[in-house]
Amino acid sequence: MPFDLPVLLDYFSTAAILSLLASSYRFVRRSMRTEASTQVVLGVFFGAITFLQMHAPLQPVPGLIMDLRAVPIALAGGFLGWRGLVPCLTIAVATRASVGGVGAEAGILAILIIGVVAFAWGETMRARGAEGSPKSLAILGLAAGLDTLAVGVLPPEMALLVVRDILPWLLPLEVVGIVGVGMLLVREGAMFEGERALRAAASTDPGSGLLTEAGLERSWAHVVADGATSRGTGLVLLRLHHADWIARQYGQGALDLVRGALRQRLERELPRADVLALLDGGDIAIVLLDRSARDQALLLATVEREAFVRPVRLPDGTELRPSCLIGQTWDDACRPLDVQVNEARASLEHNSRLRDGRAAAPTLDVGAARDALFARAERLSG
Repeated sequence: MPFDLPVLLDYFSTAAILSLLASSYRFVRRSMRTEASTQVVLGVFFGAITFLQMHAPLQPVPGLIMDLRAVPIALAGGFLGWRGLVPCLTIAVATRASVGGVGAEAGILAILIIGVVAFAWGETMRARGAEGSPKSLAILGLAAGLDTLAVGVLPPEMALLVVRDILPWLLPLEVVGIVGVGMLLVREGAMFEGERALRAAASTDPGSGLLTEAGLERSWAHVVADGATSRGTGLVLLRLHHADWIARQYGQGALDLVRGALRQRLERELPRADVLALLDGGDIAIVLLDRSARDQALLLATVEREAFVRPVRLPDGTELRPSCLIGQTWDDACRPLDVQVNEARASLEHNSRLRDGRAAAPTLDVGAARDALFARAERLSG
């Protein structure tokens, strides 16, 4: 069976789509809160490519379907772990079963073989702490060729056709696709880790001007070393209501602007010795140094009155009225930072469960009906 130019273009268009998916790795990773959720989302994306491939396949004879499904499956198994492989395999197997044909059983078996081989390759690489290289990815591509064992369940004449006319073209294309797109995944992963390392090393969040969590840890260490906490140390966490909605509706820049405005207002109310920071989960932390429990309560009353009474104006004129949920802890000693953060978060979660739902709406021009809708949506999602 000849492989003419349209057939080759179909194959390389698949590689191009996979390249775009690989290039989106950093965007997906930034958008997800955890590595596990990133793996699942990318696994679904790679599974979608197998779906597209099997619905626009090369069919040398009726019922026999050949395509580059091995490339996304091998990459999902090799790079995304079991969380990414499972959704990819589920979509691929379900798609192949729905397409049917005399080669359905062989196709499903080939999909499973590729998934198992790629997962084993990925686990081996992670155990060695090795990054993907062209050589190791070529090994993955060749190992994925073990899916040819599935031709054993085809009728003899069809199996002969596959071995003689299809595999000499298909296997090199699979290896090239796995190596090429795999190197893009390696590159995107390395660039994301570099970005994360830079963020971790930074002392100040560029959007809001608040200290980063790493900066807070360094400041906390300095406070402990200085020992100027004789009356006690308090930690207050502020969690903005509707922060995710603001970011979706107006963009991350708007959320940064709200946090920055709150930082300025809080700084006006707090003594210079106190510390403001943005924790990784998005909560604003206020470290109150050398304060009694009564001092902390009085200061919090002032903060709630002064920091959240006025709206924040965006560049386009939209006014957002911030409100927050508060969690706090206080101790007469300066304990480890993570201990006090965990206690403050426990207080915050407790207050969240007790909240009556009357949080302020995010915009001034939204009435009481919108307030009620937000509160009801938050209770349902919780």
